[in-house]
Amino acid sequence: MWRTLGIDETVWQHTPAVVQTKLRSQYHEIHSLRLRSVYAQKQIASLAEPAEHIKRLNRRIASQHKQIAQLQQQLTGIRSSIS
Repeated sequence: MWRTLGIDETVWQHTPAVVQTKLRSQYHEIHSLRLRSVYAQKQIASLAEPAEHIKRLNRRIASQHKQIAQLQQQLTGIRSSIS
């Protein structure tokens, strides 16, 4: 533990047990917070991906609606010229 905290072994051995316990506790709490932060960042990233996918699909749908409207106009013109 003392190496992880950057403390010399001799200094660690002379550190009161109460202080060592508190340092260990703080170290584990910080480690836990880092892990939760990484997990949260991954969740945020995974939420952004579907949003971009939905935007691409919406653009594709809009483009297809435009094509359908154009084809309907062409069909109407063909029907008019046949009648």
